[in-house]
Amino acid sequence: MEADTRDWAFANWRLRCEAAILELDHSRMVERIAEAERAIMDRLEDLKRSDGSESEAIMNALDALRAFFARSPIVTANRKGNS
Repeated sequence: MEADTRDWAFANWRLRCEAAILELDHSRMVERIAEAERAIMDRLEDLKRSDGSESEAIMNALDALRAFFARSPIVTANRKGNS
């Protein structure tokens, strides 16, 4: 049972990252990024008591997500507009 929970949690943050990267609707892009970041941070909190390849994968995904969208003019404009 525990493995199933871990598999779902692993899939949850990955699916949210993929949804953020693949989002074509610019009005939803910032929301998708925030959802992906929250899912990653929630999962990192769960992983504090364990270690392994998922911890490394999740940190790589977070870095990639932030780098990808930091260069996006659409995201930059939306974040400035929300400030």
